[in-house]
Amino acid sequence: TNQIQRAFREPRLIIVTDPVADHQPITEASYVNVPVIGFVTSDNPLRYIDIAIPCNNRGPQSIGLMLWFLAREVLRLRGQLPRTEPWDVMPDLFFYRDVEEVAKEEPVAAVETHEQYDNMAGQVEGQEWNDGAVNMGANVSLQPGYAANEDWNAPEDWNKPATAESWANQQPAQAWTSS
Repeated sequence: TNQIQRAFREPRLIIVTDPVADHQPITEASYVNVPVIGFVTSDNPLRYIDIAIPCNNRGPQSIGLMLWFLAREVLRLRGQLPRTEPWDVMPDLFFYRDVEEVAKEEPVAAVETHEQYDNMAGQVEGQEWNDGAVNMGANVSLQPGYAANEDWNAPEDWNKPATAESWANQQPAQAWTSS
């Protein structure tokens, strides 16, 4: 808005997210015939707004999503993004996040030391992993239906009929009754 600066440019379009809060730029844009696009709800005034996009303009996520839709549609109208392909830009990039809030949300990384892993549960002090004193997996019990020496690489016949113990052949435990 400062004409003295070398990088001064007149706006060609104004996009407002809340016509009530942005009434001053909307009014000034009407003086110089700059079109105004506004995200409006049912209680916003439409005076001097050229294109009204009805949406929820109270939450930052809804405003970010509407800006994402608008940016995607502009790229499609320019021919830079075909309508047959999805846009790989996530709407999260259009949400404003304060740096201080981001720092509060991120958990503090715990400092890991080797002392935490020196004495694992079940390991005797000074015992090496490979000395054979502890048989890892000795108390593991297999679920019924699996053989201990089952060959996992054996070819299976997927066309064989269901066996009697198959769940598809079992009778229901009780009949459903309507009350």
